[in-house]
Amino acid sequence: MTQWIEKIKSHSLWLIFALIISILILVSLTIYTVNLNRDLNNSSDEISTLNKSIEELNLNNDTLKSEKESLIGQLAQSASDYEAQISELKTQLNALEGNNYHYPDYLVSQFNSNGFSDIQQFLNTLTDHPELIPTEGILGGTMRWYPEMSIVLDDKFVYAYFEDGHISGHAILQYKLLGNSEVEWQTSQTFMD
Repeated sequence: MTQWIEKIKSHSLWLIFALIISILILVSLTIYTVNLNRDLNNSSDEISTLNKSIEELNLNNDTLKSEKESLIGQLAQSASDYEAQISELKTQLNALEGNNYHYPDYLVSQFNSNGFSDIQQFLNTLTDHPELIPTEGILGGTMRWYPEMSIVLDDKFVYAYFEDGHISGHAILQYKLLGNSEVEWQTSQTFMD
């Protein structure tokens, strides 16, 4: 036993040194474990925050999807409504076009025998006679006839519309067919709007 005590005394310095190193390692490992636990807790908090953000984004995404589907439905309904309105307007337009005034056959053949393929071609000759308009244009406008808004009243008179983009008027014109698509025009009366 004495021998053991001697051995212990001779190695006590080494044992104290080993004990100090063991304590230092134990303290270092404890500090490291505490830091790891703290980092883990911080990471857990960050993960929890990110999960909450993801949940909020998913809710927003679901809300946006619902709004998108609602808007698509409204758009489809609007398109359907517009298509119905367009169809109705086309029907009304066709009905109006079907109600156009038809000139008597004698008048049509009178124009045909004087070189006009139809009455609109005859009315278009008005554009060659702006001198028949008794009023000058204003604000830089130029008075001109609008044959598409004019009508043959009978075998001697035409109702005609004119304007310059600022002011407008109407005229009763007398005409005489000269043959070969030639017309002699004379202003009978004008009315300003």
